[in-house]
Amino acid sequence: MHKFVSSSLRDYPATAFLILSLFATNSHAAEKPGQWIDLSHDFSADTIYWPTAEPFKMETVSEGKTEKGYYYSAYKFCAAEHGGTHLDAPIHFSEGKPTVDQIPLSSLIGKSIKIDVSKKALLDRDYQIPVFENIDHLDLVPHKGAEIVALPMKIKGGSGAPLRVVAFVTKTPD
Repeated sequence: MHKFVSSSLRDYPATAFLILSLFATNSHAAEKPGQWIDLSHDFSADTIYWPTAEPFKMETVSEGKTEKGYYYSAYKFCAAEHGGTHLDAPIHFSEGKPTVDQIPLSSLIGKSIKIDVSKKALLDRDYQIPVFENIDHLDLVPHKGAEIVALPMKIKGGSGAPLRVVAFVTKTPD
């Protein structure tokens, strides 16, 4: 079992402030009625992967009370880039194109619109859009107007990454 290094958050005031500020505010909830929808599948032994990829693995590092009586839980995991809900970076299919860590945040956050780009992609094999795969609950997202936040794990040089995708869907007045 690993020792718990800090006895309290007072040793890390900036961290405590960040954690508290994240839970204390929700600008969307205050501004307009709507709901957040999680479009990501969870990662587990049941996660879908390409047949040549290793399956998701999670191992317990520590779980339980420390010597000083604090509860501590930590795990390590191993996962292929292209499994479950994930992003395909442009380099995944095009040499010299951006990797996961080079994709601008502006390409991962914004208003959504459901469109079919299959014809453009067939005509131009280098047609570039960040690709989100294995998205869940798309039936709950309108054809346009939802706000999407899709943040991949920032893997330096990665051709893909696990992805947490959420949509804020504004409720329309009845």
